[in-house]
Amino acid sequence: EETSQPAETEPRTYLVRLREYVIIPSELEINVGDLVVWRNFEDSVFTLTSEEGLFEDQRLGYGNTFNYTFTETGNYSFSVSGYPNMRMTITVK
Repeated sequence: EETSQPAETEPRTYLVRLREYVIIPSELEINVGDLVVWRNFEDSVFTLTSEEGLFEDQRLGYGNTFNYTFTETGNYSFSVSGYPNMRMTITVK
C-alpha cells in the first residue's frame, strides 16, 4: 500500500541574513505559503529590492527585518541597491 505525503504541509519560515555585504543564503528553494524573513546583521542601512516588484523597496537598518509570504510558484530575484554582491534568488515550488 502506498503512503503519499499530504499535499498541504505546514508553512515554514526561512531566515535570510544580510551580513558581511552578502545575502546568506544566495539561493533558497521554498514552497508556496512559506514565509521568508530578511534580517540586517550589518551596521548599515540596506535597501532590499524585489526585481519582480513583489513588494516596495524595503529600507532595513541594523537588526531590522522584513517578512514576505510567497503565494505563487516561480523564480524570484532580490538585490540590495549599491551592493552588487548582495543578490539572491528564491525558487517557489
